[in-house]
Amino acid sequence: MLAVYGDFAAAEMKEKLDKLFAGWDPQQAPVPPFPKVREKASAGVWLAEKPDVTQTFFRLGHLGGTLRDKNLAALEVMADILGGGFRSRLFRRVRTQLGYAYSVGASWDANYNHPGVFEISGSTKSVSTTETLLVIREEIERMRREEVTDEELQAAKDTVLNSFVFNFDTPGKTLMRMITYEYHGYPRDFIFQYQKAVEAVTKADILRVAREYLRPQDFTVVAVGKRRDFGKPLEHLGMAVAPIDLTIPAPRREPAKGDAASIARGRQMLVALQKAVGGAEKLAGVKDFTARVSAEFQSGGGAMAAKMVQKWAAPTYLRQDQDLPFGKVSAYFDGSSGWLVTPQGVGPLHSPFLEQMRGGLMRLSFRLWLSDRDPAMTVTAAGEGAIEITDKQGNWVRVHLDPKSGLPVKEVYKMDAAAGAPAEVEELYSDWRQTGGLLLPRKVEILRGGQRAAVMTIDQLELNTGLSAEELSKRP
Repeated sequence: MLAVYGDFAAAEMKEKLDKLFAGWDPQQAPVPPFPKVREKASAGVWLAEKPDVTQTFFRLGHLGGTLRDKNLAALEVMADILGGGFRSRLFRRVRTQLGYAYSVGASWDANYNHPGVFEISGSTKSVSTTETLLVIREEIERMRREEVTDEELQAAKDTVLNSFVFNFDTPGKTLMRMITYEYHGYPRDFIFQYQKAVEAVTKADILRVAREYLRPQDFTVVAVGKRRDFGKPLEHLGMAVAPIDLTIPAPRREPAKGDAASIARGRQMLVALQKAVGGAEKLAGVKDFTARVSAEFQSGGGAMAAKMVQKWAAPTYLRQDQDLPFGKVSAYFDGSSGWLVTPQGVGPLHSPFLEQMRGGLMRLSFRLWLSDRDPAMTVTAAGEGAIEITDKQGNWVRVHLDPKSGLPVKEVYKMDAAAGAPAEVEELYSDWRQTGGLLLPRKVEILRGGQRAAVMTIDQLELNTGLSAEELSKRP
């Protein structure tokens, strides 16, 4: 039914386009010129080291062609046979037979006015990284050496032809496709010419285009994984291996001036903060705490509610237990290392979570507000009503003070994301209440990159209950 509808829609749109483009010459239209591209990309293997993963993600391939290529239909059928789905050669060999890859696929992409890319992509266990890439190369060579079977050819052609109807399943798609053809100077019946070309593809065509277009010697291979866990070195591929640096540079900032006057002024302001919250000795007397928190996180999908329990025992033992919609997450940090428990399992605390816990320990109020007593910390005035506190590792936080009360109203710091670039984070404090002789905030609004990321409400706060490091380190 959809195919009939597509033919009807195409005829209707053709009549409208004839009127719309009457007298218009596509050869004179401002069609963008084909960009200049190299015939060969940088052949070789490029490895991005990521020490906190147990599998390798990879892509390999080279430049393809345009939609004008006379062999387009044969190339797309060939790519489907090689890696188009569960019945493809790569899937059956690499995943089903050998059990190397979690996923693997191939595609021949083409564009209207510039070359696309022939690409094979997938992921595999770290130990089978090199073996997987070697098997992929074997399957490419087999594609170039011998004809595919009748069954493979027919199944691939059926897949391509059965998807044809989706080019015209709405009038909008039909209109935009035909406008695009006109703009780039393609015949209006290009898609139907392509359909006929797919129907006419033979086994000999597949072998011919595989030999002509697939160039394993020109492949660029990009892998992201943990090199030391590879069963065989990537050099077994017979290609040069070069590194890719995944490090995301921290945003640049102007550090507070570290001259004697600024340091003295910073310490005066910190002493005023200590007095405002209840005194330095009261702060120093806190040896542990337990905070039960109601949290609301903001994400692209909307708000997400969670419950959290944070515990700390002096000097450096920190634990967080989160009850999230997708399961429970617990993390423990002893000041240098720790563990993480998620619904997926248990493992050591790796970066960036390790850095987040280390930064959280540094910014812990009962430690941060006593930075003038810690020789590893530097306290400096950072403009009107703000102090900057830094440690030996370069972690920093700016504390902005209320000019009347002397209480902290905001802290600003940089935090590495679990995914993505580091960002500047702001914590806004409110709802100050007395607890154990100290004035402490019960509500924290967190902004990330200027956008609200979370709101934390401390429902219960207990100080000096006798928490021990042994208790905090027990896994759930």
